[in-house]
Amino acid sequence: MIFCLHAVTDRKLVRPGGLPAAAEKALKAGIDCLHLREKDLSARELYEAAVEIKKLVLKYKKCLIINDRLDTALAAGADCIHLGSRSLPLPAARKIAGKIRIGVSCHGIEDALFADKNGASYIYMGPIYSTQSKSRFGPPLGPEIIEKIKSRIKIPVIAIGGINSGNLKEIIHYGADGAAFISDVFAKHDIGKSVVTLKNTVENIN
Repeated sequence: MIFCLHAVTDRKLVRPGGLPAAAEKALKAGIDCLHLREKDLSARELYEAAVEIKKLVLKYKKCLIINDRLDTALAAGADCIHLGSRSLPLPAARKIAGKIRIGVSCHGIEDALFADKNGASYIYMGPIYSTQSKSRFGPPLGPEIIEKIKSRIKIPVIAIGGINSGNLKEIIHYGADGAAFISDVFAKHDIGKSVVTLKNTVENIN
């Protein structure tokens, strides 16, 4: 089983040292995908951040995902673009994305079926558990939805929303292909230690 750990950035949570330093700590500790999600940055600021973090991703031979901005993802040489509910529609993005992989945020089974049918490479499904960062998407879906979706689509399902080291085993039990973390990585005093704890949880199950 290959289980991918995604770290989704929020520079407002990062302690002194800045986002690049925090990202490197996560990558060095073994995070698989670094998802740059900084929606309030200008196009230029996001591009500059992406270029800097891309260097770190290459250094550690990991994956870089850019949230929402396909132009920035292409210009910075990212591995993936991740689309949300307000992003360019998936079919339109697929026409111009070239070889770049596309992830899609989904909040129910119909979303997942649409993403699978229209060329998504993977989906984020959530919120699985209660979390303030995903509260606008409605009540928690619960881990059971992962199992329901996995039986109906072929692409990987990454769980998001309130995932932490305490409930990680549960989403693995329900068949998730990975998990995405925001606060359980970037809000931690010791980012590296937090990532190692997550990795150990996965490895102990395998």
